[in-house]
Parts: sequence; structure tokens; C-alpha cells
Amino acid sequence: MIIDIDNSESVISAVKNITKNWIDIDLLYRKIQSDGTVDSNNFWKNTDGLFNTISKKTPFSPEQFKSLFSNRLKEQKFQIMGYHCTRYSHKESFIEKGILPLPQCPIEFPEKQNSEDAEKMLAFRLNESPGPNFCLSYRSAKDPDNHYCNFGAEILLGCNGRQKNNDISQSKPMIIHCAIPFSFLPEPEFYIFCILKAYFNFIDPVDEIENLFFDYKIDLKNKTLLPKYIQKIEEL
Repeated sequence: MIIDIDNSESVISAVKNITKNWIDIDLLYRKIQSDGTVDSNNFWKNTDGLFNTISKKTPFSPEQFKSLFSNRLKEQKFQIMGYHCTRYSHKESFIEKGILPLPQCPIEFPEKQNSEDAEKMLAFRLNESPGPNFCLSYRSAKDPDNHYCNFGAEILLGCNGRQKNNDISQSKPMIIHCAIPFSFLPEPEFYIFCILKAYFNFIDPVDEIENLFFDYKIDLKNKTLLPKYIQKIEEL
């Protein structure tokens, strides 16, 4: 089952399945509402704040709740949508090899490379982990100012010679739609927080709900995502 953080039907169905025969998630939210906690920024923006609040309304400690929720996600083989935004010349390489972490070797720019663009790409690389990185929200991925689609990340493989005879100027911005297994995610408590935050907002919408996950990121921290998890490749 796939969770799309932007899709109410997807999120609500997933949370109902995860909490079935365990906790009444809607009753839990009503209890949290009753004392005004949902009006606190700490509840919505801080993982510890949300889990501590839930713990006070259930028999579980924050760690117990996160562990039980995580185990249910894994047992039911849930996947979460992530959107890898990049600029590259050959989308076929993703179909063949999947999505790889960035190499750690120094970047060497071809002499013909525009110096301004080279500086922007270098700045991008120096501020990035090896990844691979994904936008959690498709709305964020489609942002016209998305830096990943303009200056990274796989374009850098052409810069340092790993993509031989590649004309960097012909690279294309693209969004790669991926269904990432929950069991594959580092720091699972962050994504549990995101799922619950989405669920509570879908059943009780707040202002600017469409921007809740803008700039939220999935970082696989040096793990390769295999081709079988790619749903589609969207060229922009």
C-alpha cells in the first residue's frame, strides 16, 4: 500500500489500517482538540511535541507509540511516495541502475562549462548529503524554483567525467516518482510524524494545508533505491 502525503484518501486509508484494532485515532484527536493542544505550533512543527502529546492521551510512552506505529507500517509493507528531482541527459540510466547516492569525489567542470552555472552546481553539491534525496510532497517537487531540477544532482556525474561524452547543456529537468518502502527509510519517526500530521489536517483542515510539506525531504543517506521502486519518470 502506498502513502501519498498530498492525497487525503491515501493518507486516511493508510492510518485507518495502521491503527485498526489498536487505537481509535479519531477519538484520540478529539481528546487532543479538547485541551487546545492543536492550536500550538509545537504540536504541528515538532516531532517530540506531537508524540509527547499523543503519549499523554494514550497508555503508551512516545517511544512505544513510535515503535508500534513503525512495526505496523513495516508488517503491512507500506511504501511512501518520494519525488527525486534532477537534471540529467539519459533517463534510461535510472531505469537500469535505480537512483544512486552522489559520488564523494571532487567535481571537475569541463572548460566549456559556463562558469556561473558551474559555481551554482558546486554550491549545490557542497550543501548536499550523498542522498539520494526526494521531495516528500509532489507540490514541492513541481515548484518552478526547485533547485534540484535546475542544478542537480545527477548532472554532476557528467561534470566529473562519470557520464562520458555527455553534453551537460542538453540535460533535462525531470521528476522521478518513487514508492519507497517504509522499512528502507532512515529516521522513521520523522515520517510517522508527517503521516499523522497529514491525517489530522485532512480530517480537520487548517489554513494553507497545501503547503504543509513544502521543502520536506526524504534522504536515504547513501542507500541506492532500486529501479523496481520507480513508478514513472516525468520530464519537465
